[in-house]
This record gives sequence, C-alpha cells and structure tokens, in this order.
Amino acid sequence: MKNIDFDALFPEKAKVLMVDDTPANLDILRETLGPEGYNIYAAPRGDIAIRIAEQAIPDLILLDVMMPGMDGYETCEKLKESDVTQDIPVIFISAKNDAHDVVKGFEVGGVDYIFKPFKQAEVVARVKTHIRLRQAIKQLANMAHNDPLTGLYNRRYLFDQLEKEIARSERNSSPFAVVMADIDFFKQVNDNYGHDFGDLVLIEFSQLIKEEKRLQDIATRWGGEEFLLLLPDTEIEGAAQFAEKIRSKLEGKKFETGDKKVDVTASFGISIFEKEGNFEQTVREADQNLYKAKDSGRNQVQPLAS
Repeated sequence: MKNIDFDALFPEKAKVLMVDDTPANLDILRETLGPEGYNIYAAPRGDIAIRIAEQAIPDLILLDVMMPGMDGYETCEKLKESDVTQDIPVIFISAKNDAHDVVKGFEVGGVDYIFKPFKQAEVVARVKTHIRLRQAIKQLANMAHNDPLTGLYNRRYLFDQLEKEIARSERNSSPFAVVMADIDFFKQVNDNYGHDFGDLVLIEFSQLIKEEKRLQDIATRWGGEEFLLLLPDTEIEGAAQFAEKIRSKLEGKKFETGDKKVDVTASFGISIFEKEGNFEQTVREADQNLYKAKDSGRNQVQPLAS
C-alpha cells in the first residue's frame, strides 16, 4: 500500500496553543514542537488561553491541568461552550495520573492525556496524530459545505447556520438582509461560448462576491447561475449598496474567449428578515425582487438604493 504524504495533503502550517503557568514547561514544549514547523502560541492562564483561542483558532490546544484561578478542566469546559472554539481538540498535560483525573479530562471534552514528566517523542507523536485528524475533519467539512466549482458555501451550510443567524437577529433586534443574484442570459453564455467559459464566469463572479463581502456574511451558490447572500446586521440601504458594488464590478469586467471579449451582467433582488419573521418568505420576496429586476431590463438591483 502506498504511503500517504500528509504534508502534501495539508501544506498549511498548523497552529498549536500551549497553556501552562510555568514558563519552563512552555519553553520545553516550544523546543519540542518548534522543529515540527507549527505556528506556536503560548498562554500562562486559562482566561488568556480562551481569548487567544477565539482569535487565532488553533488546530490543537495543549492544556495544563493544575493552574491558579481557572484550572485546565474549567478552561476546557469554557472552550467547549463557545461556538468558535468548541471543535478545537484539547490534549491535557498533567502530573495527575489518577484514573479519576484522566476520566474527568475526557468528560469535559479532552481528546487525549499526557502525563508529566513527558517524553518529547511522545508529545510530538500525539500532537501530530491529532492535528492530522483535525485537518482531515476540516477538509471533509469543507467538502460537505462548499460548492466545488466556486468555493462559495452551498445550501446545506446556509441552513446549518440559519438557526444561529435568526436567533442572533431576534436577540439583538437587528435585521439581516437576503440578496438573490442571477447572471443574466447565462444559458446563452453557455450555448454561445461553451460550458468551460460558463464555469469561468461563475468562478469570476464568485470571486467578486468574496472580495466585497464581510467576514460575517454568508455567500452561497444557490443553484446553477443563482446565488444567495445573507448579510447580518444589514438594512435595505446597506444591502442595496453592497449588491450595486458587485453589479458594477461585473459590468465593467471583460471576459475573453479566443479572440472575443464578452460582457456579462447580473441582476439582484433584496429583502429584509425582521424580528420574528419567516425566512422562506424573506427568500421569496428577494426572488420576487430579482424577477422585477429581470423584467425591468436586467443588470440592476431591486429595490433600488435611494
């Protein structure tokens, strides 16, 4: 059986967060893992570790159990309570080797347990194993949630996130916008220039969306040449301005095939999800506005920005 080159599969440097209140222990871990090429973060306390984890999103956390204030078990519990950090694997490192302590580590969400004084080769091996598992899981999730052609999210991911977005909207009394986009005359594009060219248009249009969207915005390929975007904390005016930027950029872009330059445009429909609203109805309203844009001549946003 041919060996799998994991480094080729996962070329991006993994991030490891080490948490220990003893500087000497952090130095030893840094010396142990540094040669492996990881991006290493360090924290002396549980509360600091949580803040770093929420910002850096490490691939693995090495967590000491015995720390002043918030111990390792409580730190792990808080990490698992957060949507941002709950999936990060945690390996406990501790001199406490009683079976009860080990079981507790697993009960609060740890994936492994290393006893002090640890052997450096063991630490490297366990870290490498869990990072590979973490990266494989992330890759599978990416395949399940992303459209393979455009790299945008798919419908499945949108519906997975929808409950959270609706709850946040209702909790903060803040609406979110739904933007439907459709590439104009896309069948003619495929018929006249071929499906490879049509795929190029979809990819380039998706790239324009990625460049304009914020980190919190959810952009999906809804189907074929149709796209749906969910913009949190956005009113109708902001959504219209956002859509107009994408529309204008696409209009100004020239697509080349052979010796021909092809103009491609898109139409947009917008609606707003209000508190205690209905998402299906919001999508229908955006779709109705999209058809209004089509019927009014295409290459426009409906409703228009004031």
